[in-house]
Amino acid sequence: AGAANTQALLLTGSADAGSKVTLTLTGPGATSLTLTTQLASGASAWSVPVTREQLNALGQGAVNVIAKATDQAGNVSAASSALNFTYDTTAPSVPTLSSPVAADNIINLVESVDGVRLTGVTEAGVGSVKLVFTQGSAVDEFNATVVGTTWTLDLQGTQVTSTLGQGTFGVVVRTTDLAGNSTSSASFPLTVDTVVPNLSASVRDTGVQDSGSITTSDGRITVNPEAGATWQY
Repeated sequence: AGAANTQALLLTGSADAGSKVTLTLTGPGATSLTLTTQLASGASAWSVPVTREQLNALGQGAVNVIAKATDQAGNVSAASSALNFTYDTTAPSVPTLSSPVAADNIINLVESVDGVRLTGVTEAGVGSVKLVFTQGSAVDEFNATVVGTTWTLDLQGTQVTSTLGQGTFGVVVRTTDLAGNSTSSASFPLTVDTVVPNLSASVRDTGVQDSGSITTSDGRITVNPEAGATWQY
């Protein structure tokens, strides 16, 4: 039993050699499909393909399969145990991002150290939510945590600075359901900039008197202008 989104399905089993196997597939709303196959004498393994068109006729949802065998004398076996699977070729709804990352879609040094949370909304019951970060040919994927219809991804310092690195990324939220159908959001930009800018300063004494002074110590600048003088930086 499980979820199927394949182009076709192959049902297999075994029965007495030379018998005819009849399969009854019942879909949502009691829609049914009957398929048969004839075993050769000496052969006990059978297989029956189910086409995409036949599955579509049954409809999306739970499908029940029952098998019976009829021997050459016309005796009919009891029904087999039911095989159940879900036919699902419908992509999940498009996931969303609830708000800009770090308020402005730019992660700075302080935010990377503290950790950054990305969160949004997805369809209930999905199998997984991944965030895909693309920068040129580099691609990084992170698995989000899903609770109900809310997905959450917490990026910690090393994930931001080491795994991703600096620059602007295109980010896509990708949802995959239990059958393997996927849907992706539109790409949104996210910039990582944790590099502290270089700082230079200059002081200009606009007076000509000798009573003012400028001193430096350990990278600090102390300005004591004379009376009536101005300074700027």
